[in-house]
Amino acid sequence: MRIAEGMKEIAEQIITSYEGRAKALQELEAETRQTLKKFAADHKRMAEEQSQQLANFAGDLAKTTRGQVQGFHKSHQQMSTGQGKALATFRNHLGKSTQELLDDFQNQRSERATKLKDIKTYVQAKIKEYDRDLKAAHDIWGKMTGVMAKARQEGCEAVNDAGETEGTSEEGKPKRTGRRASKRAKRGKGGKG
Repeated sequence: MRIAEGMKEIAEQIITSYEGRAKALQELEAETRQTLKKFAADHKRMAEEQSQQLANFAGDLAKTTRGQVQGFHKSHQQMSTGQGKALATFRNHLGKSTQELLDDFQNQRSERATKLKDIKTYVQAKIKEYDRDLKAAHDIWGKMTGVMAKARQEGCEAVNDAGETEGTSEEGKPKRTGRRASKRAKRGKGGKG
């Protein structure tokens, strides 16, 4: 049946596309988590390295002039501010792109649900239409079989070559009706009938 085959194909396509999107979303989520973990580890390592560098510089700073120390602090502050801004931008961009992917997935899912609902409505309407058509055909067939059964019980009348009406006896043999046979007999005797 073409409707069933079409519905099966649509369902398989929806399932396949859903699984693909879901898998892509899971992979993206896993990659994002790995990236964030890596980022956190890199940040921690960088912080430790910076702490170590600062500790090393602290010994050197004691030997340098106050102006050099202030210059270093200023550079470090600028670097930290720049890194903080870069990290905030990265985090915002990552969150925004992840949210956009989730929104897109949700929109596609809603569109598919709407299409499936439309298909369901269409199929239900067609099923009702077919049911009505089949019921009408069933009723017509029932009436016809009733008429045929009644005709078989009462006996069918048919006109033969001579214009005489014949019925069907219980054994299925043709029989002559009394009225036509008597008219024929009168004509044969010279009557006008």
